Amino acid sequence: MSSDSAVADSLETGQIVWCGGIEVDQDVSIRLVPSGTDLAGCSDSEIRDKTLVLVKIHSRRLSQYSKYFETCLSERWRKPNPLSTVSEFFLEVHSDVEYYTACFSRMYSPFQKDFGEIKHSVELLKVASQIEFHELMDSISRYISAIHWSNEDEVRIREYSYSPDFHGGHATDLIARLGLHMNDRDRYRHLCDVYQYWIRSAMSHNDNFKNTRTLIEEFLHGVGSGTPVNVAKTVVTIVSNEAKNTLSAIDKEHNETLQPQQSTIFKLAQKLLAVCWVLRSLLNARVAEELVLCIVHMEDLPSIVIRMNYFNAPHCNAAGMEMARLILRLYTAVLEGDLLLSTAERVALLKNWHVVLESFVSQESYHHITKSFFLTLPLGEQTELIKSRQDMFVGFIDISSLVALLRESWPDSESD
Repeated sequence: MSSDSAVADSLETGQIVWCGGIEVDQDVSIRLVPSGTDLAGCSDSEIRDKTLVLVKIHSRRLSQYSKYFETCLSERWRKPNPLSTVSEFFLEVHSDVEYYTACFSRMYSPFQKDFGEIKHSVELLKVASQIEFHELMDSISRYISAIHWSNEDEVRIREYSYSPDFHGGHATDLIARLGLHMNDRDRYRHLCDVYQYWIRSAMSHNDNFKNTRTLIEEFLHGVGSGTPVNVAKTVVTIVSNEAKNTLSAIDKEHNETLQPQQSTIFKLAQKLLAVCWVLRSLLNARVAEELVLCIVHMEDLPSIVIRMNYFNAPHCNAAGMEMARLILRLYTAVLEGDLLLSTAERVALLKNWHVVLESFVSQESYHHITKSFFLTLPLGEQTELIKSRQDMFVGFIDISSLVALLRESWPDSESD
């Protein structure tokens, strides 16, 4: 039976807890009383009534392990009692009594490590901090810092770490795990560096990129619910910027090579697939605007995507097909209100990228959605698109809507 269990049994059978054995010359009595108890002017019987538990313990153990009671037991603070050799103290409890008795009992078994679940260990840490049992504080802090935490556990630990009773000097490892060793600015920079490392790893094809992608997808999925606004914006910006940098690299590498070889196109296709993954993840999280605004205005990139198809390599075809599917998804996201684009941005999306749809997917798979998307534009923008590429956009105009609009806006009579 552990010492904590023995204590619990003793609490069930009586109000006295003997630490170090029953009646083995314990020379200190500690009365545990409720927080805020006023004992001034109380009789002995009233004091006994207010006592939750009476702890009997040896002064040498108490002063050895508790800095608080070492001070209390010093000649300067101890009040001599000519009628008894036993020193008596009162201690207000701020947690369940069992954690206090367990804490005193551990002075006789300093190597005991069974701290139990987080709830129990945090409460024990609070009591150890109250009586300045530094050795136990160190042990519990190391224990908590090294075991698995549930979300509920972390909330409990952080709540205590923010309280004025938390002694950081004896919780170095715990402070590090909580990130409390850094100020807000350093913590922000550290998180940015970590997340940037993650997104770069996820966009590469190293051994761990799949696991990293799953991590980022889960984080982005939770961006809209409960994540602080500044954190959410920072994460979306880091992810979007990495994808934009990759797109710029694709454009630059392609243009610097007069006649790109298949090996070059293959590398560009890999990078494009990585960007496609980022775009899809941002669309799933409904936070894709920042990246989409960059993509829609890239006039040269669609031709690079189409050129990949000429090499008839599986990887290149896959990149083009995936980009085409995502363009179609952008149309749908706008129509469903999940992607907010201005009129000019919608025009740029159609003008620059619709050619990719025509190159990689069948007309029947995109015609209906494209027509719906095309009709969200004002008549003037529809007309300009038809002028620029009649062969591409003329089939999307709605004649009945156009006639109705002309009837409404046509002057009643011609001016003289």
